[in-house]
Amino acid sequence: MEWYPIRLTAHIRPCTFGGRLIPKVLGKQGLPDGVVAETWEVSDYRDTTGTVINGHLANRTLHDLVVDFPDELVGRGWRGPHFPLLLKFLDASHMLPVHLHADDETARRVYPNPMGRPKPGTSCGLSRARRSWRV
Repeated sequence: MEWYPIRLTAHIRPCTFGGRLIPKVLGKQGLPDGVVAETWEVSDYRDTTGTVINGHLANRTLHDLVVDFPDELVGRGWRGPHFPLLLKFLDASHMLPVHLHADDETARRVYPNPMGRPKPGTSCGLSRARRSWRV
């Protein structure tokens, strides 16, 4: 298999916070009118798995690739039901809600997943005041 940088479809999350910074600052095209609170750029979470939009892997989902090529995508010896990272852009131009995550012990007890809560991720927040990225 010849590997290359893949591009994935993003999932738009219309929440009560946010605004229009994601399309404005990042220049993202094709987003719906109105609030775009988050875009999940790399996701294999439930029904939001991205689909490859370029190259010979086009039209395959990230989940399909993780199942077929776990060593190549995540690392030698890794096995799991889903890609272990979530990368998203977050519009932080308005007040954000309080968002709590369970500690590791509670997550393993509450979520029937060997990795605990199935949504580890990295968020890049866009703020109107600074026009900067926060990770």
